[in-house]
Amino acid sequence: PLAAPAHRRAEMRGFAAAALTNFASRARLAGMLERVVIGDARDGLPWLREQFDSFTTHFATLTRENLAASLLASGTLPLIMQPVTNIPGAPAGHYWDGGIIDYHLALPYACIEAQDPDGIVFYPHFNEHIVPGWLDKAMPWRRCARGPNRGWLDNVLIVSPSQEFIKTLPRAKLPDRADFKFHGLDHDARVRAWTQAMGEGQRLRDELAAFVERPDLSRLRAI
Repeated sequence: PLAAPAHRRAEMRGFAAAALTNFASRARLAGMLERVVIGDARDGLPWLREQFDSFTTHFATLTRENLAASLLASGTLPLIMQPVTNIPGAPAGHYWDGGIIDYHLALPYACIEAQDPDGIVFYPHFNEHIVPGWLDKAMPWRRCARGPNRGWLDNVLIVSPSQEFIKTLPRAKLPDRADFKFHGLDHDARVRAWTQAMGEGQRLRDELAAFVERPDLSRLRAI
């Protein structure tokens, strides 16, 4: 991807071009990046094998030999970490965090119905929106439920915190990396905020368990 940049400046130029290209069209971004799925050989993922978007998708088997490199690549942040190369059993190239393309995994889940017509895809998520790529975060019209691929979610059940719940958390937001910058060297304050959020999360967990025990369909709504 990105024509295998030879140095940091080339990588920066490549990702800047990728951001501009993606703003114009997500389909055009497919000319710069490719998707590689590395997974369990026991699941051939037939529902992903058919071309479902503009990105070229490669498949490789997860093995003892490539486990460490695959895990590292899956969390390799562009412009911050060096790309992973030479993953055994996978296509040659430079590998970064797949969230660039598949941020929230906006995939054709409806295709699973061919294997399991009565099945439901259970999708626990931190919010109610599925954003295709990391570069699409600021573009609400790219959300999967709004775009031409909204049919992908016909058999998906998203379970996410309500806005009312989010307002109960410190700073009315989910904990994230920005908290380190906000609290600076006041580690105790950050830990207190995270501990409070974890406590609220346990309450959310208990409420979900109660819902599973006694479902209230009035709480479900279309996405």
